[in-house]
Amino acid sequence: MKPWTQMALALGLAVSITACGGDRTATDDTRATGTGTGATVGTTGVGSADRSFIQDQIELNEAELTIGRLAQERAANPQVREFAQTMVRDHEAAVRELRQIATQHNVEIEHRDEMARDHRNVHERMMERQGADFDREFIDWAVDKHEDAIGDLEGKMDSENQGVRQWASQTAPKLRQHLATAQNLQQTLNKGQAAPRR
Repeated sequence: MKPWTQMALALGLAVSITACGGDRTATDDTRATGTGTGATVGTTGVGSADRSFIQDQIELNEAELTIGRLAQERAANPQVREFAQTMVRDHEAAVRELRQIATQHNVEIEHRDEMARDHRNVHERMMERQGADFDREFIDWAVDKHEDAIGDLEGKMDSENQGVRQWASQTAPKLRQHLATAQNLQQTLNKGQAAPRR
């Protein structure tokens, strides 16, 4: 074999080895950094505390939606009915945004029988009320629930997860508005100053 032929073969072999090594390195880097989406989202997603928070808030907000829709139908006082409409609209948006966060971070929302039973009991109790009695029962419930919810959200405004932190920070002001409205209605209803629907 001529010298120049041997040199060409050696050079070709060296290039081939280098190319294979480069492909392997690129593959390893891709696996390590997760340049797709799932790996990065999964590892930098939410911790157990935030997962529980997402689960709780979705269930609580959906329960409030159920009661709010009931109040839209049964409230005797126009102001109470208007408050229920506002509550439903805002909580629908809150659930929708929170479910997007859950999907992004692969958080599975479970159906918990104990919490469902508690919500069902509240719904059944509301169904037994009519007129002004229903209005007072609903508003008293709304005040209690919004006070609790605001406390929960304030505790998540410094969450390590950006999505949870932003959701809590953006949702809390709306809940404070709901609470203020509900408290005003509570005082009005208890004083008997609100005229029921005729």
